[in-house]
Amino acid sequence: MFRTVAFVVVAAWGVRALLKYSRAAADRDSSGNHDEPDQESTAASASNPLPRGHRPLDLGGDSHPDGGSRAEEHYRPDPHAEVSPADRESLRPVTVPVG
Repeated sequence: MFRTVAFVVVAAWGVRALLKYSRAAADRDSSGNHDEPDQESTAASASNPLPRGHRPLDLGGDSHPDGGSRAEEHYRPDPHAEVSPADRESLRPVTVPVG
């Protein structure tokens, strides 16, 4: 009996705290003051100079950053390299017997 009452009290307290938090968040969102940055974005910029979801600045233009159009040599695959039999087998299409 005591455990049931304690559970109900703790659950009521948790629901009350959750509702209080959601009301406070709704009040912050509806305050209408959009001139100041919100706390989440300022916290992200304080700990990390590039907030989550940033756009890469060097790739945003119409041209390649170094003026070329290809990747550096060590990033390009070797078109004349020999393919091992294990790699060739792993790239083979999957076939299913008919019938």
